[in-house]
Amino acid sequence: MGLMLKFFSFLLVLGFAGLFVMKNPDGQPWLSVEDFVPDISFSNILPKNLFASEADTEDSAVSVYRWRNAQGQWEFSDTPPEDRDAEKMTLSTNANRDLYTSAKGTPTKEKSQEGPAVTNRLSPTTVSPAKIATLVSDAEGVQKLLDDRKQTMDETLSR
Repeated sequence: MGLMLKFFSFLLVLGFAGLFVMKNPDGQPWLSVEDFVPDISFSNILPKNLFASEADTEDSAVSVYRWRNAQGQWEFSDTPPEDRDAEKMTLSTNANRDLYTSAKGTPTKEKSQEGPAVTNRLSPTTVSPAKIATLVSDAEGVQKLLDDRKQTMDETLSR
């Protein structure tokens, strides 16, 4: 039984190692060491705008059109449909950054000429901008709980 186990283990290792030697139809080996070593360069790890200051980031906007289809579902596109009217929305490309930085206060309102006050930016969220400050404080509370739990676990393991 032990000899059979050794024999099958040898065949398994030989079969795996053979993939490094056997060639594809294009002449390249089936496997190489590079297939198992990840590319760990700083350009792949760090975000491209890590060292950009707020002054460096441009506040750009993109226009999006929305309309209801025949089934009553909303459809979105960057070009308006030719066969029906669509509502044009202008979205900030820095919406997430804007929402977080403005979370400490309330969003500014401006009076439109049609009457009611509207927010000065549309955001692609399902949460009211007035509730973002609460969400941020809740997230900070959860982070504190996780930090406390990690500290307790580290203390328990170090004993």
